[in-house]
Amino acid sequence: MTEKQKVISEIQDYLRNISSYDGRIPFIVSDGIFGDETGEAVKTFQSLYDLDSDGKVDFETWKKLVEVSALATEEAAQPFRVAPIENSNLPLKKSDSGPFVTHLKIMLSFLGENFSNFTKENNSDIFDELTENQVKKWQRVISVQQTGQADKTTWNLLSSFYTI
Repeated sequence: MTEKQKVISEIQDYLRNISSYDGRIPFIVSDGIFGDETGEAVKTFQSLYDLDSDGKVDFETWKKLVEVSALATEEAAQPFRVAPIENSNLPLKKSDSGPFVTHLKIMLSFLGENFSNFTKENNSDIFDELTENQVKKWQRVISVQQTGQADKTTWNLLSSFYTI
């Protein structure tokens, strides 16, 4: 996937997340292609959020996509289920262990495999210093307080990114 396709896919991921929160936004597939469906979803989003409805994702549209997507994720009633995980007892923090920590590390490893600013996690089921640092990096990316703990917002945004 080219860098341009990755950016388009990220835009589509935001729109898809928002559409689950606001049914006025068309549900689209994240395929990295900025086609008619993506253009229409962007125009609808822009219209609903008082932006220029030109279908182009400029800085203002990008900022609003990130903001509304984070709100949509935060408004979820429960932490998202990542198959085969039921909702865990959050927050997960340093020294915790068990299957929920293992699944957190799997999702963080996905970031490490796909993005140079993350490191692939180890295979233990212990929330160690590396895990804490990776969670802080993710929290910095999603613009929330960098506690190093996997709270509901951190979990939801990571799991939605992982499962899209």
